[in-house]
Amino acid sequence: MKKILWLSLFIAGSLSAKECLTFEKGRHINELDKYFSKNKEIEESVRGDKIYSASYDLNGDGSNEYFYYIESFIGCGQVDGCFIDVYRLVDGRFLSLKEYGFSTFYKFNPEQPEHKNFICILDESDNGWRRFVYAEQSIQVFNGKSYQAKRE
Repeated sequence: MKKILWLSLFIAGSLSAKECLTFEKGRHINELDKYFSKNKEIEESVRGDKIYSASYDLNGDGSNEYFYYIESFIGCGQVDGCFIDVYRLVDGRFLSLKEYGFSTFYKFNPEQPEHKNFICILDESDNGWRRFVYAEQSIQVFNGKSYQAKRE
């Protein structure tokens, strides 16, 4: 999987190296088959082929965590769009690392240039898990159980 490494002047005004995820389209990558086998209701509600995923080892344990964007009839609202969820696979179970996912506020399409750097992994860590930023505005930190927006 390709990832993009770049420097950016970030929210607080400091430089922070970040590695941006490249989302791939399709059902048979990034453990999506296993995810759908555990979540049949979501699989049956998918709108066409609007499935994108990316993976990254957020806690350095040698196993990737998974970012899923699945456009479905049950998971997307008209106002806040669909959500990108992040999961970790433990003993064959998908555990959510973010309550309610991340709202895209519009239809996410990583094939569009403005969505290429939607989720970027930061150098900083909290409780052994790397921080990341989505939509170039919301830094996510791990509180020991799940990701939440960083509070100033």
